[in-house]
Amino acid sequence: MPSIFLTGFMGTGKSTIGKLLADILNYRFFDSDALIEEKTGLSIPDIFKQFDEPYFRNLEKSVLNELARLDRCVISTGGGIVLDPENMQLMHTSGVVVCLKARPEEILKRVLKADNRPLLNVADPAAAIGQKLQERCKLNEGDLILDTSDITPDQAVKRIVSFLTPSDIVYTVQVNLRENPYVIHIGSNLLDRLGHLLSSVYPQGKLLIVSNPSVHGLWGKRLEKALKGMPFEFSWAIIPDGEEYKNLETLEQLYDAAVDFRLDRKSLILAFGGGVIGDMAGFMAATYMRGVPFVQIPTTLLAQVDSSIGGKTAVNHKSGKNLIGSFHQPVLVVSDTSLLATLPERELSNGLAEMIKHGVILDETYFNFLEQNIHSIRLLEQKVLPKALEGSCRIKAVVVEQDEKEESLRALLNYGHTIGHGIETATDYQVFRHGEAVALGMEGAAVIAQAFGLFSEEDRTRQNKMLKQAGLPTEYPNIDSEAVLKAITSDKKMKNGRLHFILPEKIGRALISRDVTTEHIRGALKFLSNQ
Repeated sequence: MPSIFLTGFMGTGKSTIGKLLADILNYRFFDSDALIEEKTGLSIPDIFKQFDEPYFRNLEKSVLNELARLDRCVISTGGGIVLDPENMQLMHTSGVVVCLKARPEEILKRVLKADNRPLLNVADPAAAIGQKLQERCKLNEGDLILDTSDITPDQAVKRIVSFLTPSDIVYTVQVNLRENPYVIHIGSNLLDRLGHLLSSVYPQGKLLIVSNPSVHGLWGKRLEKALKGMPFEFSWAIIPDGEEYKNLETLEQLYDAAVDFRLDRKSLILAFGGGVIGDMAGFMAATYMRGVPFVQIPTTLLAQVDSSIGGKTAVNHKSGKNLIGSFHQPVLVVSDTSLLATLPERELSNGLAEMIKHGVILDETYFNFLEQNIHSIRLLEQKVLPKALEGSCRIKAVVVEQDEKEESLRALLNYGHTIGHGIETATDYQVFRHGEAVALGMEGAAVIAQAFGLFSEEDRTRQNKMLKQAGLPTEYPNIDSEAVLKAITSDKKMKNGRLHFILPEKIGRALISRDVTTEHIRGALKFLSNQ
């Protein structure tokens, strides 16, 4: 592997992570600031006091030029090295650039006690951090951009190593629908091959790429590079990030973007983001000009194993989640596992909830695989991650093939969702991520199944342990049972006034029950709050 340049603001962990990374890779480690101090015999604060910032930046540039000529090194750079475009170009041509970032409040907590931060020797260091981050936010570009706010240095290093050592294996899952068959490609660095993958379903023409600011900032240039030289004319439609924007008002912005770009029925829409982006872009594709083709490029684990597969598209209504929607199958799904390196831990756990769900309701062998590999999957180890995704996607594909419009078997995939959606709605989507709410719903459903004599204590314990190992909640002390019940009884899964509730029979098998009452649910919610 080439040398690795760590960039980022002070306090993001460049030195700590760099030393650990060098040890694991058996590389040499260099800190550019330490080399400057060694060469000048002065500390960084003293250089700023005796000279000025331009003088220091020239020293910084000179040291970087020396380091860039070395091989197999991890180089921790100064926070301001990104201010010079020539520095950025040199690092990108000499190795891999990993940009570390963190939230302003986390940075302040890490560096406030330090006495060698001359740029923070001001009356209001918090304001100084915010200002500097704002100035440099568009300059901190890397092959990988990693937020270290909520992960340990060890976790950060393992994610970087995973990103740098992709697997050559690409899995394909065929969704064999009678009218709209398509292929799911799963593997690392697939985004770099996107142009050629698109050509298999769309030889040339206009592409409208629907995304959000976060994904566009992290991976937008890499996607554009993949399309370079291909016979595509593309435009971006960037919409706000978050479940609260999954509504008709935001959808109208997408229609406006499509009209402005002059999309026609032969054009293609690309959903580039997580589940919210996939659902909204898919519903837009289903309804714009009575239907245009679209491609899913999911960037979260949850979207890669769940929402990108099966053609369920929708927006939310104030009365409930996904009340306005349509079935509209993608023509292609491209799941690049390397994109997961940037996800916060909670978002990874989100996806794991769906994977565990697939094992509980449909495939004990897959559940056993997850039990054996859950820690490696959480660390995004490429030797197991694509295989884990392939197993989950295969399970869902089989269900979708047999029941595309959720008339019977596909309803099993709603395991955990009845209570989960009720919790999401009752908390206005502000407390739990979707996967976290589903995990609580799975626990509640398991309690009800146990009361019905369907699910053994041993199996419920196995599920509970797996959810906890995945970093998911299994209890909710502050639950508002009546608010959750109200949301559940207004859910679209109510048929003729009765709930169709998914209950597990054993690990690997579940059923649809019409015998679950509100009292059963109330008891399960009480269990979740009293554990």
